[in-house]
Amino acid sequence: MNAPKISEVLNNGRRCICVTIPASLTRKRRRAFFKTRAEAEKFRQTSMDEAKDSGFCWALMPPAQRNKHAQLAAWLEDQGIDPMDVPRLLAKRPVIRAGVTLAKAADEFLAAKAAKGCREKYLVKLRRTVGLFLTNRRESLVSEIEVGDLEEFLGRNGYSPATRKSYRSDFGAFFAFCVRRGYRPDNPVHSTEAPILDEKPPGILTPDDARALMDAAQRHSPRVVPWIALVLFGGLRPDEARRLSWDDIRDEIVDLQAAKAKTRRRRIVPVSPQLAAWLEAGRAVGAPLPPVNWDRDWRRARQRAGISDRYEHNALRHSFASYHYARYRRASETAAIMGHSETMLFRHYREVVRESAAEVFFGLLPDRAALEAAWRSNAGQSTSPRTSCGSEGWQRRRRRLAFRILVREFTSRLNGPWSTNQPPVEQAQFVRIRLGEINAAGAVAALALSACCAENYRRALTLKNVGCPMRVCNLDESGFWRGFSGFLWRAVLRARRLRRWLR
Repeated sequence: MNAPKISEVLNNGRRCICVTIPASLTRKRRRAFFKTRAEAEKFRQTSMDEAKDSGFCWALMPPAQRNKHAQLAAWLEDQGIDPMDVPRLLAKRPVIRAGVTLAKAADEFLAAKAAKGCREKYLVKLRRTVGLFLTNRRESLVSEIEVGDLEEFLGRNGYSPATRKSYRSDFGAFFAFCVRRGYRPDNPVHSTEAPILDEKPPGILTPDDARALMDAAQRHSPRVVPWIALVLFGGLRPDEARRLSWDDIRDEIVDLQAAKAKTRRRRIVPVSPQLAAWLEAGRAVGAPLPPVNWDRDWRRARQRAGISDRYEHNALRHSFASYHYARYRRASETAAIMGHSETMLFRHYREVVRESAAEVFFGLLPDRAALEAAWRSNAGQSTSPRTSCGSEGWQRRRRRLAFRILVREFTSRLNGPWSTNQPPVEQAQFVRIRLGEINAAGAVAALALSACCAENYRRALTLKNVGCPMRVCNLDESGFWRGFSGFLWRAVLRARRLRRWLR
């Protein structure tokens, strides 16, 4: 070890004795100056004695600074932190960027999730959840959100435990993103109480309910028969079945590509003889895959089967898992077909059913004659449009067509020359139009009023109203009467023709 050296030097024009401690001992060369050689020798010897136990840095430190370091080391040990780990912990500490609002952070969060490649359904869910929390908080800073704000939001609206758990998960993802970006030091969701869910058996369809559902689908909603069969008799997820096409079903297998699977992994699902019969019946009549207007046809099938009031979420897939395991008693095979683990199978999907009920369930086969007759009558194959959907269905179709004509007339007026010279809005009020809840005359009046301020209407359509199915348009009282008479008169003439046609 290189020992400190004593030498005689000039310091500010004075001759003195200098003790030089090399950088190899203290990481940086240090010098101490004394008037006499005896004082320098004493300092050198004391430093050497203390350096044997604590090092030269501690030996050269003033007593007051030593006391502060000792107190800090004692406090860190009381907190369970090794003082030698403090530099590493400080290096990991994120740099907090103050002044970021919730609105800006939410936009960046949703954009990052979209760029990551998340499904549109998940993005819509995140947009809705974060949008609800941002109500009256858009200008609040991310760093100002506390645990009480989250607990107050989750507990004030009477949400069920399952809904609170879902919202808490979405908030956790959002604030974890904010922590990674350095908008706040911690995630407040971790300090909230997680809701406790009571375990309940999965809802499934009995064999009689499954038979009633498939009969109703064949007779009243033939377009969704292949989709229902893929979920009920094939075990696919509803979203996965909606992404399939007929080209994905071949050689007695369903080739579920990674882009169409929830897990983003390719899965080969075997086609049983029962599923093959249902798919062949649907393909023979021309049922589309992916299904068209599946939600409306699926709702009609449940209503016609009389199971709407007791149908539980994902009951089709739960039914397949329960009956398939009851019949074959091979959990690994059932889980592989459904695309998850055996633990998930017994935790969320499988219900206890008898083997005899499973035999009845897998014995359900299509009635091709009824399916073909329903396709001709309900899918527009008949030559008479009045009998294709019945009297009520034909009236609804005519009303929808009338609204399309009105909307086309309105959009053509938006692009007219009069819409570019509107004065700025001075006294604006909001009129919400929900198509389908007003009659033809009301639609004409609303469209005529909104057309008087087309530029603001176009600007309002660009607003991102989360979860709001209504169209918002601004009205300018000063610009209302300009161009109103001509447009309204043409709209009234059009309404008279529509009213005569609707009769």
